[in-house]
Amino acid sequence: MAGGLGALGVSALSPPELEAQWRRMRERTGPPFAINHTIRPFDPDAFDATVRFAPRAISFHLGVSPS
Repeated sequence: MAGGLGALGVSALSPPELEAQWRRMRERTGPPFAINHTIRPFDPDAFDATVRFAPRAISFHLGVSPS
């Protein structure tokens, strides 16, 4: 069986909106998914919500080195 890992970003929503989105995703799909955070700007409240939600994967976009 082939498949991929879906991901949801956190940059545009409040923690309560994110939690509702994640619950809907979990209810409507079977496979695990990642929650993706960016460092610019890093939202500590969104990260705390992510840890409480306990997704199977958390990913980070750290940017690309200029060199």
